[in-house]
Amino acid sequence: MLNYIAGFLFGIFSGLIPGIHPNTVSSVVAEVLPASGIELAIFLALVYVVNSVAEFIPSIFLSAPSEATSLSLLPGHKMLLKGKGLQALNLAFHGAAVGSFFFVIFFIPTLFLIKPILKFASKFMFWLLLLIVGNAILKERKKLLATAIFLLAGTLGILSGKLPLGSDALLFALLTGGFGISTIAISLMRDEKIPKQEENAGKPATKIVWPALAGTFGGLLVGTLPAVSPSQAIYLLSSAFSISGEGFLTALGAVTATSFLFSLVTLYASGRARNGTAVLIAKVVSLDLFSLLLLLAVSLIGLLATILILKKLSGRIIKLFSKLDYFNLNISILLFLLLLINFWIGPLGLLVSLTASSLGAFCQLSGVKRTNLMGMLLLPTMLFYLGL
Repeated sequence: MLNYIAGFLFGIFSGLIPGIHPNTVSSVVAEVLPASGIELAIFLALVYVVNSVAEFIPSIFLSAPSEATSLSLLPGHKMLLKGKGLQALNLAFHGAAVGSFFFVIFFIPTLFLIKPILKFASKFMFWLLLLIVGNAILKERKKLLATAIFLLAGTLGILSGKLPLGSDALLFALLTGGFGISTIAISLMRDEKIPKQEENAGKPATKIVWPALAGTFGGLLVGTLPAVSPSQAIYLLSSAFSISGEGFLTALGAVTATSFLFSLVTLYASGRARNGTAVLIAKVVSLDLFSLLLLLAVSLIGLLATILILKKLSGRIIKLFSKLDYFNLNISILLFLLLLINFWIGPLGLLVSLTASSLGAFCQLSGVKRTNLMGMLLLPTMLFYLGL
């Protein structure tokens, strides 16, 4: 029971504080926690799933995203400026809850589909990605400019990938710069004011089942395919199925909630780990069917418990946020992120992040969708599937 509580608390901690990735927490604590085998595996799983829900709070309210929630800034910040921050948060929570339900439905079929999916991906994933990216760019009003930004972002992703930076650190630098720092900088430049936030989220204005189903499919992609991240998956899904606005947040909630669950299924069915926490779990326990079912059950319970607890506390979060001076808050967060990148990743990470932030700011000022910045991750992924 102590491991369960510790996993929950560390998950909340890593989710609420920008830059603290659950893989980092798990790898450090795994060395000192007096537990082993399935008990340690349960702790690691809880840290990850609890984090996947909690990290929406700093992403929406502080413009400080993780890799998984970076795209939530796009509709989340807009809703915050309309006084609907609580509704944005609840949309992500609803997506996570409904996505968990869909995961239970798709669990058994997924066990038998893992190997065919991996075989398909090795042959056709490049062309599928190219088709979806092309479709997204064709929907842009400024198609040439969108193409240029996608390619520039992709070039940044390729070049920065050759730097001596860890994968988690590199993702944080790229996405915090492109989506977090650029959002804060433009907000300061425009002297944006946050209106009084509605304390009653009410019912979602759009249906959540379809976006959550699409997000669950995105979680399947992230949990099974190499080199596909949550932010990439939601970009692809939103482009392919025209998911936007409130539906975008719901789908993203489902992606982040289910991707780890699907990664456990992939680990059991194929022996391949798709994220750092799954790698650690594979090292501490031999994942048989009983262990898999136990980890999934605990993860689902932890996920739903976190949603319920944070929904209860969300009203207090709104009241606390409404008392803060938004300009000074933005300055503080900007300085915190820059110092974090400099001291954690180093000057190279800071250079990467500031370059990404300049692209993000240019997108906002030129009227091109910032989703084109996903070229930072998608172009290297497309080259990976092309064998280059």
